[in-house]
Amino acid sequence: MTGSRHGSVTLIAGMALGLLLGLLNLPAARAAYEWRDPQIISDDTGLKLVGANIAASSDGQVLSAIWSNSRASYLNPQVATSLDAGATWSDPEYLVEEAVNYSAYTSNWVAPDGSAAVGVYQGNFSGSVWHSRWTASSQEWTDPEAFDTGGTPQPAPRLAGSSQKVNGHYVVTATWLASGVSTTAFSATSQDSGATWNDPVEVATLDGGLGTLFVSADGSTQALAFVNSGSASIAVSQDSGAHWSDPIPVVPSSGAQPPVVNGTPDASVLFVGDQGGGSAFLASTTDLGDHWNTAMLTPPAGASSVSGIVPSTDGSTATAIVTANDSGKGNAWVTRTSDTGVHWSTAETIAPESDTSLDRAAVSGSADGRAISVTWPSTSGGSEELTLATSEDSGESWSVHTIEGATFFSGPATVVSADARETSSVWTRANEIYTVGTFTPPESPAAPSAVAALGGAAVTVEKPAPGDAPITGMELQAHQVGVGSLRWSRRDGGSVVCSDSGSSYTCTVTGLIAGADYNFTAAALNQYGTGPASDPSNTVTALGPTPVPTPTTSPSASPTASPSPTVTPTPTPTPTPTGGVQVKAAKKTKKLRSGKRTKLVKSVTTGGGNLSRVKAQCLFQNHRVKKKDRKDLCSFKMTRSTSNARVWVTPKCATGLKARVHIVVRNVPGEGKVAWQRTWRVARDTSDACYLHGNG
Repeated sequence: MTGSRHGSVTLIAGMALGLLLGLLNLPAARAAYEWRDPQIISDDTGLKLVGANIAASSDGQVLSAIWSNSRASYLNPQVATSLDAGATWSDPEYLVEEAVNYSAYTSNWVAPDGSAAVGVYQGNFSGSVWHSRWTASSQEWTDPEAFDTGGTPQPAPRLAGSSQKVNGHYVVTATWLASGVSTTAFSATSQDSGATWNDPVEVATLDGGLGTLFVSADGSTQALAFVNSGSASIAVSQDSGAHWSDPIPVVPSSGAQPPVVNGTPDASVLFVGDQGGGSAFLASTTDLGDHWNTAMLTPPAGASSVSGIVPSTDGSTATAIVTANDSGKGNAWVTRTSDTGVHWSTAETIAPESDTSLDRAAVSGSADGRAISVTWPSTSGGSEELTLATSEDSGESWSVHTIEGATFFSGPATVVSADARETSSVWTRANEIYTVGTFTPPESPAAPSAVAALGGAAVTVEKPAPGDAPITGMELQAHQVGVGSLRWSRRDGGSVVCSDSGSSYTCTVTGLIAGADYNFTAAALNQYGTGPASDPSNTVTALGPTPVPTPTTSPSASPTASPSPTVTPTPTPTPTPTGGVQVKAAKKTKKLRSGKRTKLVKSVTTGGGNLSRVKAQCLFQNHRVKKKDRKDLCSFKMTRSTSNARVWVTPKCATGLKARVHIVVRNVPGEGKVAWQRTWRVARDTSDACYLHGNG
């Protein structure tokens, strides 16, 4: 496919003085994480702290830690909260004060907007799993309530939630095991951010342990991993946890460590991992488990667990962390896929091996899969350490930090904020619980303001909150409306001249195509990295040069020539696939109807390449719809594999609404990367108007 080079361009402006820069092909990535000094959340003398977990809001500002504290001969759950990305913490609080025995197994969840948190914990005395809820408005935890299903709870309860609101709230699901005549996995779901819960439902009867829980962005699709009949298996719900499929066996499992499952926000790709027979196995599916791509990793030999899998937003790439032991020495290994899990790279070690064996590492990743944190206990020369490894490029390279003298009793756990601004870890040591976090880059700026200029635009960006260091620059990205995300390079001759105006940056962008429509996003930088990007600016049309009048001359005696025909310039064509890549789709002139589902993409022929990206977007008044509004304006259904895709849309209203699909095929013989994009309008009907919600 041939496409305009003028699709998207990244511009970086310094703070001290105006800079003249070429238009650079630079991704929005923060610098390597820089860790704070560890701090003690609780140091109850004479007691033993176990079972620590940590969760974060999407911007990493609200953190919740939960653990169990031994009081005489019984365990009670405790919590602490940070409202400033771990810089300070509240005093520890017991969720249960009574002298009854809970267990060391806990789990927690924080709402993406930081408005609420939920903790779950086992009760060994009553055959129940319990839950409590914290809200930002009250700054208090509720009294414990039980998910009463009978039987004896087994390790370990799980919590996961949606990343976007549905009807003004987040969807949260808890899962746990209870044994009686048989061992049964149960789930319960809250549709209001943990305030109330549906009655527990049976997921499956198992003969092995419970693994991790995945919840899609809107909460509608969920997957639970567990061990059953010698296999790492999953059960899938497509109605927010109300009903679950029969167990789906995926890969071999020894049952020594819980299997893991993770997926893309839209659940179009799921990944599962476990170890069996000393080898690590990874699998992926693009149809919720009907078909699987399965791979056995070599090395590492002696694999003890697949500790975590972090996918990209579209699932085309993913990073898996595997722990392995060789002759009593353990390490964490990384392997990556760039074809939706069909093939995985040769596993490589992240850090020097430990002198002792390693069962499992704690793993967390950002929403887009770029930022990853891996934390594990290790020993070197007889000294116990905590190893903190972070990656900013989906596991291609790693920065390793060690905390010496960290004598562990349990843990650690780690979390990366969804926007990649912050990562924190927590662990227990005898009677103490420790936490360590990273310094943060700036917050997201407000949407820039743009004014058209000759061959470019003037863009103003207000400075956001700076994070843990002063803002040192601004990254500006121009997006040509209706064109795929192709970037300019320096040789195209564009430039940006920016100056720091105190509370804002003012930038003059040149080299844009006259007559083309553009909008702009911005991200601020400080010494700790690049913060999340802003929402798009208003759209402007780059201006062309003013025509110079032709001088008039005196008439001559020569005959009057016949007028030359006016030549109409050939418009620049919309990029279309060439060669072997073909997209069979609805015509761009087709008008969509509110309330009616329409198939936009019928099939994709990849021409020998790999289908790496299929993105469906809803546009309102030519602006991308935010996640909180998407459910009310339009809904998409998508099926895809590495060689084909189909996309449907159902508009929910009929004023100023469009639907867009963007497809990328990589590794096409003779062409490399091929991109395709098309936008369809929704037929206007003022009786069915579209509205955006406020921030609530």
